[in-house]
Amino acid sequence: MVSTRQSGARRSSAPGAAFAAFAVFANRAIATPAAASPDLAGPPPGTASPSAGSPPAGSPAASSQAPPLSPPGSTAPRATAPPDPVGPGGTAPTAWPAEPEPVRWHARSASFLYRLSFEFGGDDAVRIKNSAGTTDAIKAGGLLEVAAGVLVRPSDAWAIEVTTGYKVDWLTYTTGSAQFARVPVEAIMSFRQAGLDEGGFRAGLGGTVHLNPIIRCTVPGACDSEVRLDNAFGAIAEIVYGFRVYRHVGFDVGLRATLITYSGPPLTNLKDSPDHLDGSCAGLFVGGWL
Repeated sequence: MVSTRQSGARRSSAPGAAFAAFAVFANRAIATPAAASPDLAGPPPGTASPSAGSPPAGSPAASSQAPPLSPPGSTAPRATAPPDPVGPGGTAPTAWPAEPEPVRWHARSASFLYRLSFEFGGDDAVRIKNSAGTTDAIKAGGLLEVAAGVLVRPSDAWAIEVTTGYKVDWLTYTTGSAQFARVPVEAIMSFRQAGLDEGGFRAGLGGTVHLNPIIRCTVPGACDSEVRLDNAFGAIAEIVYGFRVYRHVGFDVGLRATLITYSGPPLTNLKDSPDHLDGSCAGLFVGGWL
């Protein structure tokens, strides 16, 4: 009986040893190709294996992913998002156009000129005693002149004005009137204020000729005659300030003085020297150009 149990034990251990040897051989056969193939090899020792679902390195999907944030405490710059193109209120900001440069109007070389002058001075051209017993007089240098012409600017420093006008001083009564009238033709060369296209200060000297001076007096009991004097020549000085109001339109204000003497046949009501009259005067004027 004893020998029978021992024989059974030896038969049962032989198959177990054979199965163990086959398992060791199979494990080595599987492990050897995995270590030799780079595609099947895992990450090197000491490196973290890629997480599940991560694309392999070098693939387009991997390059499109954002880089990982730096760990806490790191000094590396962090990726920032681009500025929001939408402005306050949920609307896109508007780029305002650049402010255009102001339009500068180039000065004209010539402009139409007009002027209204009030001048005072000179001898008495006519003297009439009124009903109150006082004497009224017409001055040879007065009173009102209306003129028009052209203002030429040949350069930035000079200007020339040439005008023709009508100048008159008068007395009016219920029974008649008296007046002294003439036609002034003037030419003045002026020095202009530098740096201005139009307007500004200008001061000048010039000459004048008073054409067809006529003294008329038709006051009953005082005078009833008409005297034509000779054409007279004189000199003018003026200072003007002009300012532009719109494009080539502007206004002038200024002062002027005239030196002139009239001569001709005597008139009963003329003063001490009937052979000449001093028509020198001074005054102010307003005008404009366009």
